[in-house]
Amino acid sequence: MALTPIVELGVAEAYALLTGRFGQSDLPPLDAIENEDWGRDFLLSRFHDLPADALAAVGLRLDEPEGSFGERSPGAESRESMCVSPDRDPQTNPKHK
Repeated sequence: MALTPIVELGVAEAYALLTGRFGQSDLPPLDAIENEDWGRDFLLSRFHDLPADALAAVGLRLDEPEGSFGERSPGAESRESMCVSPDRDPQTNPKHK
């Protein structure tokens, strides 16, 4: 049986697994997080605290697509290279026009 990556779970499905199968009772109510931008990411992050064998028992794995969860894809610009220091910004410092 092929294991499903956790990133393929919907909010309600992830919530049901975390509360029902894994007994996590410290989650906010589903209706409080299901329509929030951060809700799905929050729920998926909770799977990272679970042992891989427990996830496999319900047909899941932790694999994420390359470049997710804070990793940069090859060739991606660093955040630092995209920022301009206020003292070097031509709009705020006329010396750098």
